[in-house]
Amino acid sequence: MATPLSLARLWAGVVDVLLRIMPMLILAVLALLSHWLIRNAPEPLPDVRDKPVSSKPDYLMHNFVTTRYDDKGGVRARLMGQQMRHLPDRDIFEVDKPLHEQWDTAGRLTRSTARKAISNADGSEIQLLTNVVVTRAQLGSASVDDEPDMRITGQFLHLKSRTETLSSHLPVVIERGRDRFEGNAMIYDNLSQRMELSGAVKGRFSPKKR
Repeated sequence: MATPLSLARLWAGVVDVLLRIMPMLILAVLALLSHWLIRNAPEPLPDVRDKPVSSKPDYLMHNFVTTRYDDKGGVRARLMGQQMRHLPDRDIFEVDKPLHEQWDTAGRLTRSTARKAISNADGSEIQLLTNVVVTRAQLGSASVDDEPDMRITGQFLHLKSRTETLSSHLPVVIERGRDRFEGNAMIYDNLSQRMELSGAVKGRFSPKKR
C-alpha cells in the first residue's frame, strides 16, 4: 500500500512532466487553431484599384438642371437636358438635347442648344454636337427671345465658361443683324468681343436702315 510520502512524490513527478510538456501542448494547439482559421477564413475581396474602370454609364439623370455660381452666389451658367449619362472611365457627362445658358460679367445672356453635348466634371467646358445654335442677347437685355445681338450656327462648338470663349474647327455661320459671315473655323472671345474666322471666310454686310 502506497504511503502518503510516495503519493506525494508521484504527484510531484506528474506535475513536473506536465510543466515540461505544457509549452509543446500550447504550441500544438495554436498550430491546429491557425490551420483551422486559414482553411475557414473568407476569400479576400478583390482590390478595387485593380478593377478596370467601366466605359458604361454608372448613373443617369432625366430632365435635369445643373447650375454654376460665382464667388458672390450669382448664377453664371446653367445646363439643362433631356438625359445625362456619366461615363466613369473618362469622367465626362453626355447630354441629350442640351440647353446651356451663360451670363457674362455685364449680365448678358448667351443661350446654346444642340442635339448632344459632352461636358467635363464641373461643367466649365462643354462641347455641343449637331445642329448647334448659339444666340446672344442684345447689350442691356437679359433675354435672347427678342432680336438677338448675335447668332452662331454649325455642327460643333466648344464652350469654355471660365474664359467665356467659343471655338469650332468645323464650318460656322455668324449672323449679326442683317450681316452674315461664314468660315471653316472660329474662335470667339466674349470678354474682348473679338472673333477670328479662318478657312474660306465669306462675309456679307448690309447697309443699316436710315
